[in-house]
Amino acid sequence: MTTVHIGDDLNPIAFYALGLQLEDERYLTGDGPIRKRVISKVFPALHLEYVAVDKAYQGQDVGTDIMVRVIEVFRRSVLEFGLPVLTLVPLNEKLVAFYASVGFVRYAERLGQRRMMMPARTALELPERAGV
Repeated sequence: MTTVHIGDDLNPIAFYALGLQLEDERYLTGDGPIRKRVISKVFPALHLEYVAVDKAYQGQDVGTDIMVRVIEVFRRSVLEFGLPVLTLVPLNEKLVAFYASVGFVRYAERLGQRRMMMPARTALELPERAGV
């Protein structure tokens, strides 16, 4: 887990957690590049487990800044380890729209799942942000 602080304040204003996960191939449709990474009916993913921002700091781009950092970690994971996808499970439709705006796409809908992914190619094509 990574915490976000303002200056030297020890109290976090936000946090996020990433983990490695094996995703079920049944979530995929078609024969895209991610399906080529399937081994024994699973494929590897960097998974965004949690993101939380203190209510006092919501609406101030803290969540967007966290996503920039998460995508940069994913980009490095793609280049260093060949991870094919960054996944997450949004809690509601408002978050689906937010994640779609930064490059995530829905998958696993046919199984009734609210899951989203960012393929490696998308992360590599996004412009890098200085200082991240």
